[in-house]
Amino acid sequence: MPEMGLNFLWSEAFAWAWLHSWWQGALVACLYAGAARVWPEARARYALGCVGLLLVFVLPVATFFRYSAGRSAAANNLSAFNQLPPVKQIADTNDLASRDATNTRGATAVTAARVYKTDSLRQRAAEQFAALSPYLALLWLAGVALLTLRFAGGWWAVRRVCRRAEPVAEYWQRRLEHLARRVQLSRAARLCESALVKVPTAVGWLRPVILLPVGALAGLPPHQLEALLAHELAHLRRHDFLVNLFQIAVETLLFYHPAVWWLSREIRREREHLCDDIAVQVTGDAVLYAHALANLELYRRQTDWTSVALAANGGNLMQRIQ
Repeated sequence: MPEMGLNFLWSEAFAWAWLHSWWQGALVACLYAGAARVWPEARARYALGCVGLLLVFVLPVATFFRYSAGRSAAANNLSAFNQLPPVKQIADTNDLASRDATNTRGATAVTAARVYKTDSLRQRAAEQFAALSPYLALLWLAGVALLTLRFAGGWWAVRRVCRRAEPVAEYWQRRLEHLARRVQLSRAARLCESALVKVPTAVGWLRPVILLPVGALAGLPPHQLEALLAHELAHLRRHDFLVNLFQIAVETLLFYHPAVWWLSREIRREREHLCDDIAVQVTGDAVLYAHALANLELYRRQTDWTSVALAANGGNLMQRIQ
């Protein structure tokens, strides 16, 4: 058998981790679906979704390191077997202790050799799959590269939107700071208007910005607008921007798995419900907030705008109104 290099061992371990990730992710998704029925609260479903997405990511990584360590140990044993002296030379030695040690070493190496050289159907299938592993790894790397470029483009678009945004009047900035204190946010965000957004959007973490569509200040009643701003401040208080970054990272690395996209979508939906609850607590009027969401839907229908990559929004608006 030809000597296996580090790159081959890496790609083979990756291929097995990729294969196992399918049933691992499906199992986690099924467990989440069952648990979500038991805990109807949005907070519990959100926490379970985050834990589930973390497991979907961690399990293939653990599988990769397990296979990588196992293949490296087997390769080292096989290399030791190939370096053993001829059997005749062992028979000629008179040192019993040395002979026993060499025989033990040889038995271990022979066992490792049998693992590689067995002609069973399972072993042949495993070898064929291992031969395809470098190509599978290249395809995965290409997919990750494309999604990384997509993420970089979304980040650049967010920077472009923030640079072109115009600050609002001082009155509304003060109103936002007052709402931030009611939401229990330590520092308020900067409130700006932008022609590139059609719905209120919270962006950033260290220097957060809340972007309002041009015309929202005049087109929405002030109390409804304050309710929508409380929702965006809730995103900032909960650090949803960081969770969203984690979701994007998992979606990029495990882009091929439907369970990843489904769990991530469920997390975003429950996150909107949680922020809606905070907005209702701040305003004290669920009907007022429902009217604000309904007017927001009118803005959405007038445009084809989709959420920017780094914004912590999402979810089905009609479900939120209900």
